[in-house]
Amino acid sequence: MIKAGIIGATGYAGNELARLLLGHKEVEVAWYGSRSYIDQKYADVYQNFFKLIDAKCMDDNMAASFSAFSSFSSTYFLKGFSCSGSM
Repeated sequence: MIKAGIIGATGYAGNELARLLLGHKEVEVAWYGSRSYIDQKYADVYQNFFKLIDAKCMDDNMAASFSAFSSFSSTYFLKGFSCSGSM
């Protein structure tokens, strides 16, 4: 089982990453990072997850994230991001 944390989980790409990882039987999403929704339930931000995710969003400051999960030897942090702009 792989434990994963998603940095930027409340952004568009982070939400898609959460959706994909929830369907993967070998991954447990242990951490949902957000700068805008710290201490709010992820399912309150994305209500379509209200029966699937009961976790709260945590500060996605990397220094705090690594110290919080230093006891896990195999926790992966994934960055959800999207690009926008004109060409």
